[in-house]
Formats: sequence, C-alpha cells, structure tokens
Amino acid sequence: MGAGLHFLGWDDHFLPRVARWLVEEAIESGIAGADGLLVVAPGTWSARRLRSLVSSAEPATALPRIIPVSQLVTALVDDRRVRADAATARFAMVAALQELDDDALRDLVGARTPKQDELNRWLSVAEDVERICSALAAGGRSSVVATWPEAAAALLTGAARRRFDAVASARTAVDAILLDVGRVHADTVRLDAAEARITCHGDVARIILVGTHALSRSNRMVLEHAGVELDALVRAPQAIQNGFDQLGCVDEAWWRDAHIELPADMIRVAGGPGDQARVVLEELEARGADLVADEVTIAVTEGSAVAPMRR
Repeated sequence: MGAGLHFLGWDDHFLPRVARWLVEEAIESGIAGADGLLVVAPGTWSARRLRSLVSSAEPATALPRIIPVSQLVTALVDDRRVRADAATARFAMVAALQELDDDALRDLVGARTPKQDELNRWLSVAEDVERICSALAAGGRSSVVATWPEAAAALLTGAARRRFDAVASARTAVDAILLDVGRVHADTVRLDAAEARITCHGDVARIILVGTHALSRSNRMVLEHAGVELDALVRAPQAIQNGFDQLGCVDEAWWRDAHIELPADMIRVAGGPGDQARVVLEELEARGADLVADEVTIAVTEGSAVAPMRR
C-alpha cells in the first residue's frame, strides 16, 4: 500500500497551498465533483479551515468531503451498528468494573478499591481504563495481552500482566453491556475495521491525505484494507522526500540522523518562560492572519515550562 506523494514545500502557508492544489489538480480535473473523493485533514480545525479556503477559491464547484483524521474510520467503514456516546460508554465501563471479582479489581486499582456508592471514584477509574483501551485501539491492538506481539508482552511484569488482564475483562464486559442496549463502542468499530472484520464503503474511490504526518497504526491498517487510490500532500520540499514513508508520514529513523540548517536570523534569545512566551507571540503575529493553530507546534525543553507558556 502506498500513496502518490506530493511535496508542497514549507515556504508557504500549508492550508492555502493545499486549497490551491485541490482546485488546480483535483477539482478542475473533475475528480472532486464525484462523490468518491475523500480529503483527510490532520484535525477538526484544519478540516474546517480547508473547507472554507476551497469554497472561497472555487465557490461554483461542489466541495469534496473534507474530514479530520479522527473521522476516517467512520467515513470509510460500512458499519450500521449504533455507536455508544461517550457518557454511555463511560457508565458501561463503571458497570463492568463493579462486576469484576475482588482480586481483579485490586490488581487494577490497588488495595483501596472504591466502595459501591463512591460514584466519582468509579468514574475516575473508568476514565483511566478507557484511556488505556483507546490508546491500544489507536495502535490496532486490543487489551488482551495474548494478542500482542511477543516482544511487547515480554516487557510486562507479573503485576502489569494481571492489571492488563483486568482491563481486558472489563473491556469485554463493556461490549456485552452495550450490545444489550443496541450499541457498540467506538474502539470496537476501530479494531474491527483495522482487522478487516467489517468492510469499507464502496462509495470512496480516492483519498487525499493532507499533512497527516503521524497516522496511527489502526488508521494505516484501515487504509490498507480500503483498497482505494491514495494521494498524500506533504508539507516538505521534494529534496527531503526520504524523510517520509509511503503514506507521507514522518520516517523517524531518517529524521534522527537529519541535519537541519538554522540560519542565524531564525534564532531569538529570550530569558524565562514569560519572555519566551512574548517572543513566541511576536513570531506568530509576524506570520500573518492565515496561520492557524493546526500549523503551529510550540516545543519547550523541559516540562515545567509548559504551564507558564500556555498562560
């Protein structure tokens, strides 16, 4: 599985450049007029912004479907099951945790297990367990350790293995609880799609990935099973094409050894977090109004500087 890679450079604002590409390369060729085109942006904000830019550039043309990558599975798979909303899934997890035997619950939360009437504690534990399961699902893995690669399972201590066994028991119970009320968990749909247990729609013929430089393993698996034509628009010059894989995602091994030239005029000296935040704001203002949040990453050298920078 591979995509046609299109390197759009990084000297221009990315989303306006993408909008021009879609109009010039896709819409004018008649591809976007078909129902079969799906454009996938890295986030909700960038998807909304891209819709606006394409509409402004070519108002007389029917827009292609433009979605954030978080909606990729929903857009692709032919699954008519009703998905549980977040609140229903959370309370289903609480019910599942309350049905665990005492030993499994202690493996999960320690000696001080929640009392039956401590709803807030149960909700907190349920949130933690759901976070674990969702992270695994994004990686195309279930919470059942026996399904993991041997190298990953071998890293677990005995206590960690028992904890994951308790997580898997609770997650299995959640599926049964939701099934009883005619619902399915979003993570279950994601895993079913990744493992090709449910089929993809036949109405998507071509997918254009826009700056999706870090696709999850499960999304990559879904794209592999989709069997559609793929293009990836990459925010980088052609000269460093080896830094990206066949789907336009970052090749971490290549970038670890890459030497990036930073001209002296790109370096600004600042003192503490307050001064650093001021310099960041000045740089963002200098970039112009076309810059959107999805196009900006602010990195700090130590975790303690994150909160002051956000303020």
